Amino acid sequence: MSNYTKITKKELLNLIKGNEYEGPVNYSFIDLGVREGLIDFLKDDHIQVEGAFSANEKLYVVYSKIATPDEIEAVKGKGIFDKLKVYGSSGKYKGVVDGEGISVFPNIYHSVLPFMNDIIKIEGKGNKFGLKKLSGEVILETKYDRIDSLSELVFAVTLDGKLGFMNLKGETVIPFDYDAFDEEVAFYNGLACVNKSRDDGSYQFGYIDHSNMVVIPFQFSGAQTFKDKDYIENWITYPAGGDKSYTRDTYKLALDGTIIMVDSEHFEDTSWYREWEANHPYDESRRYDDDSLDAFEGDSSNRWNID
Repeated sequence: MSNYTKITKKELLNLIKGNEYEGPVNYSFIDLGVREGLIDFLKDDHIQVEGAFSANEKLYVVYSKIATPDEIEAVKGKGIFDKLKVYGSSGKYKGVVDGEGISVFPNIYHSVLPFMNDIIKIEGKGNKFGLKKLSGEVILETKYDRIDSLSELVFAVTLDGKLGFMNLKGETVIPFDYDAFDEEVAFYNGLACVNKSRDDGSYQFGYIDHSNMVVIPFQFSGAQTFKDKDYIENWITYPAGGDKSYTRDTYKLALDGTIIMVDSEHFEDTSWYREWEANHPYDESRRYDDDSLDAFEGDSSNRWNID
């Protein structure tokens, strides 16, 4: 993933002009091909800067543009709102210019974020996502409900409530056989935790490898990952008699698919939180970093490489 830096227009102009800016982020990207055209572009009072990133050893700026009343057509119709002009209505749409101030993407997207190298994740109408290269080549049309982080050269994609995996060519490498859920999904150490919902709508997680083989069966209540770990703990939570009575069996899961039961706990709890947590456990280790690009070493077929 390219280094995306949140920055304001004022900060960016100060950096371009060589002024110091005290902040926690490394702004070395500012040396990448900045020209007077970008300075002229930023001088427009209606331009707002959201951030900047580098790709192909060039600087790119994500911006929005506030429209003046004269630039917005009056609402068509009858009544007192005939001549209404909405000031600033286009400011929510993002675009991209390069270090020379030349338009790369027009400001027509709800969000623009670097995905990998020169590939950008864009959000279009209806909060649908796609992938597009800075050259203009479309990898994925903006029709997907979610595009998750790249890991081991594949990424999870959700469409109409179903989840599968694709590569950087936009090819489906694991079909949309799984049910989408709220957390991001990614491969770590050759395994991905995916979901098949039960009839009652609760989650049931299992683990697949890059060939879509089930390594650890679908039975667990938690969406844990093997990131930086040889084994993890997961659990099965089920009713145990009363309306608020549960039993939680905890298991040790290994990368080779071995499952060992390590604990069983029975609890009574009338609070809504404990009941919710039983089916929607949270784990901090599911947060994703951008340092997981390495290809899966076990992929002897080289199927996921894009060279």
